Amino acid sequence: MRNKNEFDKYRTENSNQCPRFIKDSFTPIDPTRPITVRECRKDEASYRLYIENGQIDSAGLKTLHNSLRNTKYFLDFSANNGLITIEFGRYQELPKAFSFSEITQLLENNRDRGLFLGLGSFGEMFCSMDKFQHAILFGATGFGKSSFLRSLVSNILAFHDDCVCSFIDLKGIDFKGLEGLPGISLVGSTYPEAVSILDLILLEITLRKILFQQWQNPPRSLSEYNSWAPAAHLPELPRHILVIDEFRMLRESDCGYINENAMSRLEYILRVGRAYGIHLILSSQRDIDFTSNIVTNCSNCFFTFHGSNGGHAFYGELIDEAYRNKGLRAIPGMIAWINNDPDSKQKVYVQQTPYCNDFDMYAAASVLRSPKAKVWENYGFIPCSFSADVVNARCLGRAILAGVDLQDCNDEALMRFKESDKFLRLNTQDRIHQMVHKPENPAPADKKTEKTEPSLPERLRWESII
Repeated sequence: MRNKNEFDKYRTENSNQCPRFIKDSFTPIDPTRPITVRECRKDEASYRLYIENGQIDSAGLKTLHNSLRNTKYFLDFSANNGLITIEFGRYQELPKAFSFSEITQLLENNRDRGLFLGLGSFGEMFCSMDKFQHAILFGATGFGKSSFLRSLVSNILAFHDDCVCSFIDLKGIDFKGLEGLPGISLVGSTYPEAVSILDLILLEITLRKILFQQWQNPPRSLSEYNSWAPAAHLPELPRHILVIDEFRMLRESDCGYINENAMSRLEYILRVGRAYGIHLILSSQRDIDFTSNIVTNCSNCFFTFHGSNGGHAFYGELIDEAYRNKGLRAIPGMIAWINNDPDSKQKVYVQQTPYCNDFDMYAAASVLRSPKAKVWENYGFIPCSFSADVVNARCLGRAILAGVDLQDCNDEALMRFKESDKFLRLNTQDRIHQMVHKPENPAPADKKTEKTEPSLPERLRWESII
């Protein structure tokens, strides 16, 4: 039963008989009774056979796989009635290509299902924002990695106005033009700007933690916080999506500076951020570009065909399964998804993703996004104020990583965490930080700022959030 016609014929003509591939693979639980198909059901995106009085061992699984080679299916043993379910995807042959503009109505009607990932053998693939958490994406040039990234961003900008997107793009090409569009927070195209964005997110996590702790039993997710916030007279908070394209460039840029400025910040955000609605999407060409700490904290892994199906640093067996059993091929836009959600039926999915170009991405932000969409002030960040010395020295993020309590800390204490002289000489004024949190007495780019005396707690605008 490899396609719709075969399954429909079986349902109408052979509903009381057990297919040959089931007899060959399963053994009866009760030898006095035959293995039977209790029910055949056609759902919206799949066909299901419910097997009664059957059990299967490792040898039977191998026989079943050989019988259904190149057929997208999975087994479900979770039924409480003792039945085993074999589910066949209705879309055994995925389309070679389709565009983002062709699916805008689908996305509009299913925005409550989360992010659209593509069309798989079992229909449209969505992932809810609460379960998306963090993701890594890798693959060879030319097979749709950047297009998939643009389709995710376009989906967020057009149909998820509870989110804001920031970008670190050291190539300075793909996302620089999005700056200033609705739903866009910050875009960094240099290494110092990348560290500044990570610093801002570290501060945002710290401030959100304070807000979450206003309840004796804190909310367990951003969605829960936002549902409680109006009754407690607290502000609603957007979900932050930080996209880092060409991650390898950021990691290599980090090697020349003390304490690996970007990587230490990034790993902390991966560990803590998802609880407060901060999500990262990291893109590179190879899986070995990511450290083990990064892979461990990313619940989703996406990859395109990349010319090799062995010897991977992480997810080796699952990547091989995508090639051998799930049909991942050298087709632009075909993406494999390793889903680490424990509630997921499968670990590996393969889907065809929409082709999305720069025009689609701009249209998503400026045309498809509803005029009534919520506008997040201050680039989606909780506003604070700092001295220019603290801002331009980029010492705030290092202080947060060291566990310094913002309410008990002053400028002099923060400045102990300033970066190396090489880093300070590289960029004396922090443009990104000054866009979000207005520094007191901003320093000219070529002059040293005079030391300011007021302590940090006096300048934190707590009245704006509590």
